[in-house]
Amino acid sequence: VLGAGWDMDANRPVTRGRLAYMVYNACKLRGGVINELAGPSCRYCLREMVFLGMMPPGPAAGRVSGMEMVALLSRADVYRREGELPDYLSRAGRQ
Repeated sequence: VLGAGWDMDANRPVTRGRLAYMVYNACKLRGGVINELAGPSCRYCLREMVFLGMMPPGPAAGRVSGMEMVALLSRADVYRREGELPDYLSRAGRQ
């Protein structure tokens, strides 16, 4: 889920971009041209997650609230089991 050179610190809050990167890799998503050519990055993984309706729009450097993390993990779980996100869940992510 994380790259070999990732420098996670347990005392720092997770950012929206880092969380998007982890979920993007865990769900084995196929992104847009940039993600395919250059490899996944926090910024473009977040953009893909917003496009899919799994996360609401916002800055990649923003902190993730507990509610936002639970909602994203729930959506990711549904996506992994079913291979797509139902409309009612993707609409909720775009609000």
